[in-house]
Amino acid sequence: MIQLRELRAGDEHAVQRIYSPEAVRYLGRGPMGEDEAQLYISRAVAAVGRSSRTEYSFGIEVDSDPLGVAKLNTDSGDGALS
Repeated sequence: MIQLRELRAGDEHAVQRIYSPEAVRYLGRGPMGEDEAQLYISRAVAAVGRSSRTEYSFGIEVDSDPLGVAKLNTDSGDGALS
């Protein structure tokens, strides 16, 4: 089953896997390290509690395994799938 859910603490290793060397090869960025993954998740978790929220980061799960990320910024109208 495919589900979309808020990113949460504990997703750091999944996010590192999603932004692995193979996945970012053609994106003009390096793979995500542990510190960057922790910051990425902490920002996503903090955004959930904001009353004037404009940034959304969701985990895409397949059979309870996070395999991707969907991001949306309602201020700019930008979105991305990873």
